[in-house]
Amino acid sequence: MMWIVPQFIKIFDDFGVRLPFLTLVFINICEFFIDFWYLLFPIVPLVILALMFYLLIQSDTISARPPGLRRLFRSIDAARFLRIFSTGLKNQVPIPDSIDMYQRVTVSGYLKNIAKHMNKTIRSGGDWIEAFRKSGMVTNGESRLLETAQRAGNLPTVVDQIAYSKELKQSGTSDLVSKFIFVPCILLIGVVIGSFVIAMFLPMIELIRALV
Repeated sequence: MMWIVPQFIKIFDDFGVRLPFLTLVFINICEFFIDFWYLLFPIVPLVILALMFYLLIQSDTISARPPGLRRLFRSIDAARFLRIFSTGLKNQVPIPDSIDMYQRVTVSGYLKNIAKHMNKTIRSGGDWIEAFRKSGMVTNGESRLLETAQRAGNLPTVVDQIAYSKELKQSGTSDLVSKFIFVPCILLIGVVIGSFVIAMFLPMIELIRALV
């Protein structure tokens, strides 16, 4: 932008060719960036931070659960809790002890508080399925499945299936977010580059016509 565009303008000025409207638009954009290039400095770090945060969410290495972003992690957090809970059921570990085990292994203070609240409710005589539902670990429909499985005696299998469905849901959500972020970006970049190429090529057609 800083070297090619000024030379480009000078070449066609020397030939007396009138530049097309699209070419003038892109030249003005280039001149704006040449004059105000320092405005890019605050934008670039924000874009990098946004990409880093997105990658952290995708890799699930971030342990914090900010209030506005907890829904992004709800499925995977519930799936991990149910996996530990299922392991406890298979080994005939009491439900409160399974929740204690989850509370020890999780690194998020927010999830520790949820586990603590569930354990308190269950140890005080509350229904464990209802405690799971109120904490957001299972939905209303999943809680009814757990009640049926408890009566049928195949609770660990159903818990594993619910955890698996939540993992698939999280994976689908991540793929959807990726498409909403990267596909429009690729299309936008393609449109910008294509328009720039066309804008720089149009004056050559005008120059050929002038020479002919």
